[in-house]
Amino acid sequence: MRLYLILLAVLLVAGCTKVYGPQRLDFVNTTRYTSSNRVGLSAADTLASRLYAENRDSTDLSQPKLGRVVVTVTYLPKRNPFLYPSPVSSLSRELIDNNPEDFVFLDSTLANNKNTFSLFTTYGVRTTTGSERWTYDLYNTSNDKTASRALQLSMRRPDSLYTYQDYTLKLVIPAVGVPAGVRAKSTRRYLNLLAGLALPAYTVLK
Repeated sequence: MRLYLILLAVLLVAGCTKVYGPQRLDFVNTTRYTSSNRVGLSAADTLASRLYAENRDSTDLSQPKLGRVVVTVTYLPKRNPFLYPSPVSSLSRELIDNNPEDFVFLDSTLANNKNTFSLFTTYGVRTTTGSERWTYDLYNTSNDKTASRALQLSMRRPDSLYTYQDYTLKLVIPAVGVPAGVRAKSTRRYLNLLAGLALPAYTVLK
């Protein structure tokens, strides 16, 4: 009976793990980087994450290599603040929950014949009450999704019913000595005032 329970537990764990094939994608876990779900964050907090991808079939030249990485952010209940109806009881949660808003934070094709790579991202937490889910998808050179990782961040403000949101954003400037090309790509270049988000130049809002 005990052996049966152990086998059942192993099967349940395996069933909850996304395993696509020979390529892997994992968060780097240190005190500096965010690698798991977070709650109790402040508006516009700046966080950083690092991921490592590896092609385990690097010796097999016939197998696809690492091809592309896509980072998508989904905001719940909405990306932008909205007015609550009066009375609040008339708010349609189903309409809101079934229409989450997301955008592509990064969609980058990797250099040819890559078997490993490390991705570092710096991003700001939303400024309105709610949660955001950051999803990192790895594709091979055949454009098949081979691995996926995600984390969820939650932020709650005491003034969530206000018709306006005040916030302070800190724009992180790369350190002195960083090449100009890298500096231009890594700095958050524009501000979406309605959502209260500072975003890099390569981000695509829908």
